[in-house]
Amino acid sequence: MISLKIDNFFKSFKIFKNKIYLLALIGILAQIIFIEFLAKEVRNKQNLAKKAASKQTLLDSSYGIIVKPAAKNPVKWATARCNDGTPFAFQFRRSQTNSQEWVIHLQGGGFCDDDAEICSKRIKNLTTTLPGNDGQPTTMQKQGIFSQDPGKNPYFFDANQIYAHYCSSDVWSGSTALRRQTTGDAQNGWFFSGRLNVKAMVEVLKEEFGLDDNNSETQVLFSGGSAGGGGAEVNADILKSQLPNAAKAGRLKILNDAGVFVDFDNPNYRTGESDLSDKDIFKSAYKFWGSKLNRFCENAMLSQGEDKSLCFFTYIDYQYVTASNGLNLPFLVQASSIDSAVMFLHGINYRDPNDSQAVSEWRSSALRAMENYSRVFSNGEYPYHVLLTNDGSQNGWDMGRPGSSYREVAERFWNDGPAERVIFGNPETDITPVPTSLPTPTPIPTICTAKSPSQPKLLSPASGLQVSQTKVTLSWKGVKDWGKSCKGGSKIYNVYVDTVNPPQSIVKSLSSSKTSLAYTGRNDQKYFWMIEASNGDKKSKSDVSSFRILLPAATTTPVPGACELAQCHPDRKQACLDRHPGKNPFCSYQGSCPAGKIQDPEWCGCTNCGGGTDQGACCFDQ
Repeated sequence: MISLKIDNFFKSFKIFKNKIYLLALIGILAQIIFIEFLAKEVRNKQNLAKKAASKQTLLDSSYGIIVKPAAKNPVKWATARCNDGTPFAFQFRRSQTNSQEWVIHLQGGGFCDDDAEICSKRIKNLTTTLPGNDGQPTTMQKQGIFSQDPGKNPYFFDANQIYAHYCSSDVWSGSTALRRQTTGDAQNGWFFSGRLNVKAMVEVLKEEFGLDDNNSETQVLFSGGSAGGGGAEVNADILKSQLPNAAKAGRLKILNDAGVFVDFDNPNYRTGESDLSDKDIFKSAYKFWGSKLNRFCENAMLSQGEDKSLCFFTYIDYQYVTASNGLNLPFLVQASSIDSAVMFLHGINYRDPNDSQAVSEWRSSALRAMENYSRVFSNGEYPYHVLLTNDGSQNGWDMGRPGSSYREVAERFWNDGPAERVIFGNPETDITPVPTSLPTPTPIPTICTAKSPSQPKLLSPASGLQVSQTKVTLSWKGVKDWGKSCKGGSKIYNVYVDTVNPPQSIVKSLSSSKTSLAYTGRNDQKYFWMIEASNGDKKSKSDVSSFRILLPAATTTPVPGACELAQCHPDRKQACLDRHPGKNPFCSYQGSCPAGKIQDPEWCGCTNCGGGTDQGACCFDQ
């Protein structure tokens, strides 16, 4: 009995002990959950603080965000990239008052072509993407036209502002999607995609940031500095195609700030490491980068037998940007007549007395080029480069005389003021703020864009058909739209028939009124045929069709000697000649060959002779 009570005591103690352990465990778990709750609350408060700070950052007018088109849509904007393949990026600062005015500015930074400028020596940040992720806040340019001070920048301080990062090394002109061989990356090559970057940027601004061409209040200044200025000029056609309404209403304007290439040709002062003239440098670079430029200028150069790369030169391209049968866009150029950066590229030292003659030659070349610009600002008092994104009157956009400073000229340009040519500070000239007459631009030739005819449609014979006679009628549906020819050529059909696919041989050219041709072929032969419609400039080809000639076996006995020469089928006679070249082949109409000659088992094809079919014999030398 005592033993039983002791056992019950110990059992009760074990149960009690287990309950204590369980309660302790529950207490520990509760503490862990409570601690995690407190930690989560702390994290939430920290995240809210970060979001609030980020929001305040975006509200701060000195900040914007990073935009990377390829990160937003890796398929649609995959080709918007830097030399090294990283995503092209731009900075965006939204107007604080929802203004519909936009300043889209392309950064400069020279170029490389592995001739004048070696790509392996290129500064890294001009070949790769901006640091930071898409959508991340970033500090932005805040001088010159990007100033947020309405006192210094009354017309642009509250515009939507875009600063595009230059990382393609091609004056924003490259238009290829493949890597190209360069010293910049000898193993993998580089992308030169500047023009593709501009196109992607404008598309993103339209789709995601409110750049609305259908809004009558939308007004856009497309500008750039240095190589970016040249980029704004040569890509002006992209902006017009993306913003046709703004362009038509005069609300799209182009500004090239110090991105002007001078046609300077002095063998002692070549660009960079090149031995070529400036024109030849850009002719080579155009191919090296896979460039595309203002299409109106390129078409005009082609029509004149000139190289399309000449459109890099503003004194040539200016008229194709501004003329009514060109892009018809307002265009302002800022360029020093003794530009410090570009002269430096040519090895010209403004302060070196030994280079004084070269400086004078340079100035003369620059001033000659400016004769073609109806809107220009240029100071020749001392060397300088870009002004638009700098403050101040020395090397900033307040440079110039009172009433005709660069900023004031740009503001009047923005507000549809009259054309101004402000050129001053040169020994040969004095300031001419508003000339009484403007130079007459070189006439632009009428630009013709050829168009291909519509595709011909084949009718008969049906593709793959086997025909039982050597003469086959080929027919097709006549072309209704012959397109447009810029050469004034005739409208014709070229009939291709061949034993190879696609056919290579034109057997007949017919006028546009003809839609059939009787063609004679050989027995047991498959033929491929197609029709090519040509308007003398452009061509279009039909699909390829085929047919096979297979004559039925002869059912009558040949009558030797009954066939006359005139009755022998010409194509069968030709077959005999073709089969035995160099062996004096001929057709015998006696059913057999003369002594000493070899007879070909294929007949020569004479018909209706002697009431039957005498096919003759093909004979040739041994």
